Amino acid sequence: MKKYCPQCDKEQELTRITKVETYPVKGENITITANVQVCSCCETEIWDSELDDDNLRKAYNKYREKHDLLTPDQIKQIRNQYGLSQGSFAKILGVGEKTITRYENGSIQDEAQNNLILLVSDPLN
Repeated sequence: MKKYCPQCDKEQELTRITKVETYPVKGENITITANVQVCSCCETEIWDSELDDDNLRKAYNKYREKHDLLTPDQIKQIRNQYGLSQGSFAKILGVGEKTITRYENGSIQDEAQNNLILLVSDPLN
């Protein structure tokens, strides 16, 4: 794929490489193996929104794993096990509907919210 390289000042072929990058997540530095695109000619990194989003998701998931937090898919699965809308699930948890939407779309919940969602995942609770 060709894209404009500001260093070369013209369209160049891009190469995808992996490199170690550190992202700040909730005040903590999280290091991942990131995918980035570089100019094949001068090796300048060229920003790509899809790769950047994917790298951020990796960093968020690594943070979740490190802190034993539920993933967005797990939260959605818990909500769906009861056949609830996001609004109904939010009312049960005592949070706003947009909060559940954000969690299911990738925002990281705090530990207290995570524990509350884990509690309601068990039908006996």
